[in-house]
Formats: sequence, C-alpha cells, structure tokens
Amino acid sequence: MNSQIIDRARVAQSGEVFTADREVKAMCDLVKEETGQVATKFLEPACGDGNFLAEILTRKINSILNEVTEGKENKIILLLCALSNIYGIDILTDNIQSCRERLFAIWLQAYRTVTFNQVHQEHSNLAQLIIRHNVVCGDFINPYTVDVNGLVTDEPLLS
Repeated sequence: MNSQIIDRARVAQSGEVFTADREVKAMCDLVKEETGQVATKFLEPACGDGNFLAEILTRKINSILNEVTEGKENKIILLLCALSNIYGIDILTDNIQSCRERLFAIWLQAYRTVTFNQVHQEHSNLAQLIIRHNVVCGDFINPYTVDVNGLVTDEPLLS
C-alpha cells in the first residue's frame, strides 16, 4: 500500500486511513512470537483491505513452511488452521472484498508450495469459506453487520 488515503471523501465518511507497511511490520514485531504461532487468534476490528491480517497470515505461514517438518497433509491442516485464527471486520464492503481476496491469494500461494502446485478444490473451497466467515462487513462500534449498500442492519455482527 503506497498511500494511506484512497480519497478524502472516504476519510470523512468512514474514517478510513490505511496503516503503512513499515508501521504494520513494526507493530507485528512487538508481538513477534505470537504472530508466528498457528493457534494464536488475531482480530482486526477495522481491517481495511487487510494490511495487518496479511502480515500476520504471512508470518504464520512462514512459521509453518520453515519449522514444520511433518508431511504434506499436516502442513495443509496447519495452513487452514492459521487462516482460521485470523478475523477481520470493516465497515466498507469493498475493503472486505479486497481483504478476502488478498488473504486467499497469500494462503493459496503457500498451499501451492506445499502441494507442488496441485490444488484440491475441497481445500480451496474450505479456505474461501473460512475467510468469508472470519472476514466480515460490519460496524465494530455498533456490533451489527453492514449490507451491500453500506447500511447497518439489525443482524448482530457476532452470532
């Protein structure tokens, strides 16, 4: 992300300002041990397009790829577990879509490394399901979901 602001109207409407990569990395370094652990859960309540979540997922994946020596099947399970322990909420639907795509691309690249480019559709579908369930459009301050038009619904964010 080169710019921290997409446009001033978005800042005025939603307070959207992105965190620069160097700050994301520096903040993640403050909890470096946790970001490398597959089972540690992370919630980003204003995830934007996923700067923090992408960095955390990358660190979890690097830990798996560099430290786990057991077989391919175990690594696939761990990659799915790493993904399942990352949660994001944002009020803007386009940010959620970008974040989901970004996380899936990171996960898929690691998965292809483990499987030597063989993608099993059921694994891909499961990863996408996890992401859709864990990265949601909502208002964290008023814990309700947001619809495709950006309007707060009466459906609770957490069920």
